Amino acid sequence: MDDPEYFECECSHPGHVLRFIYDEENNEIYTEVQLSSGGIFKRIWNALKYVFKGEVGYGVWDCTMIRKKDVPRLINLLEKVRGHEVPDRAN
Repeated sequence: MDDPEYFECECSHPGHVLRFIYDEENNEIYTEVQLSSGGIFKRIWNALKYVFKGEVGYGVWDCTMIRKKDVPRLINLLEKVRGHEVPDRAN
Protein backbone atom coordinates (compact mmCIF):
# COMPACT_ATOMS: atom_id res chain seq x y z
CA MET A 1 0.00 0.00 0.00
CA ASP A 2 1.11 3.53 -0.75
CA ASP A 3 1.61 6.12 1.95
CA PRO A 4 -1.69 7.65 3.01
CA GLU A 5 -2.87 10.97 1.61
CA TYR A 6 -4.48 13.34 4.11
CA PHE A 7 -6.93 16.05 3.10
CA GLU A 8 -7.85 18.77 5.56
CA CYS A 9 -11.17 20.57 5.52
CA GLU A 10 -11.47 24.11 4.20
CA CYS A 11 -12.58 25.15 7.70
CA SER A 12 -9.33 23.77 9.25
CA HIS A 13 -11.22 21.84 11.96
CA PRO A 14 -8.89 19.05 13.16
CA GLY A 15 -11.75 16.53 13.17
CA HIS A 16 -12.54 17.15 9.50
CA VAL A 17 -9.68 15.21 7.96
CA LEU A 18 -10.02 12.54 5.26
CA ARG A 19 -7.41 9.83 4.88
CA PHE A 20 -7.06 7.97 1.57
CA ILE A 21 -4.88 4.90 1.17
CA TYR A 22 -4.21 3.43 -2.27
CA ASP A 23 -3.80 -0.35 -2.42
CA GLU A 24 -1.99 -1.05 -5.68
CA GLU A 25 -2.33 -4.84 -5.36
CA ASN A 26 -6.14 -4.67 -5.34
CA ASN A 27 -6.34 -1.32 -7.18
CA GLU A 28 -8.58 0.14 -4.51
CA ILE A 29 -8.70 3.29 -2.45
CA TYR A 30 -9.57 2.99 1.23
CA THR A 31 -11.10 6.03 2.89
CA GLU A 32 -11.03 6.75 6.60
CA VAL A 33 -13.01 9.49 8.30
CA GLN A 34 -12.68 10.51 11.92
CA LEU A 35 -16.15 10.80 13.38
CA SER A 36 -16.96 13.36 16.04
CA SER A 37 -17.49 11.65 19.35
CA GLY A 38 -19.24 14.37 21.33
CA GLY A 39 -17.72 13.14 24.59
CA ILE A 40 -18.23 10.00 26.65
CA PHE A 41 -21.68 10.86 28.00
CA LYS A 42 -23.08 11.64 24.57
CA ARG A 43 -21.66 8.36 23.23
CA ILE A 44 -23.22 6.42 26.15
CA TRP A 45 -26.56 8.18 25.58
CA ASN A 46 -26.47 7.33 21.87
CA ALA A 47 -25.58 3.72 22.69
CA LEU A 48 -28.54 3.43 25.08
CA LYS A 49 -30.89 4.92 22.49
CA TYR A 50 -29.56 2.43 19.95
CA VAL A 51 -30.04 -0.52 22.31
CA PHE A 52 -33.59 0.37 23.30
CA LYS A 53 -34.89 1.93 20.08
CA GLY A 54 -32.80 -0.05 17.61
CA GLU A 55 -31.44 3.02 15.88
CA VAL A 56 -29.99 6.45 16.34
CA GLY A 57 -32.01 8.51 13.90
CA TYR A 58 -29.41 11.02 12.89
CA GLY A 59 -26.43 8.67 12.67
CA VAL A 60 -22.86 9.76 13.21
CA TRP A 61 -21.84 11.94 10.28
CA ASP A 62 -19.66 14.91 9.67
CA CYS A 63 -18.41 16.60 6.55
CA THR A 64 -15.11 17.63 5.02
CA MET A 65 -14.76 20.15 2.21
CA ILE A 66 -11.73 19.42 0.06
CA ARG A 67 -9.51 22.50 -0.17
CA LYS A 68 -9.03 23.80 -3.72
CA LYS A 69 -5.26 23.46 -3.41
CA ASP A 70 -5.70 19.71 -2.64
CA VAL A 71 -7.86 18.90 -5.68
CA PRO A 72 -4.85 18.04 -7.91
CA ARG A 73 -3.57 15.54 -5.29
CA LEU A 74 -7.00 13.90 -5.10
CA ILE A 75 -7.18 13.70 -8.90
CA ASN A 76 -3.71 12.09 -8.99
CA LEU A 77 -4.82 9.52 -6.43
CA LEU A 78 -7.96 8.68 -8.43
CA GLU A 79 -5.93 8.48 -11.65
CA LYS A 80 -3.88 5.68 -10.08
CA VAL A 81 -7.04 3.59 -9.89
CA ARG A 82 -8.15 4.50 -13.40
CA GLY A 83 -4.71 3.67 -14.79
CA HIS A 84 -4.80 0.17 -13.29
CA GLU A 85 -8.38 -0.78 -14.18
CA VAL A 86 -8.97 -4.40 -15.05
CA PRO A 87 -11.58 -5.27 -17.71
CA ASP A 88 -14.12 -6.92 -15.37
CA ARG A 89 -14.24 -3.82 -13.10
CA ALA A 90 -14.36 -1.09 -15.74
CA ASN A 91 -17.77 0.55 -16.17
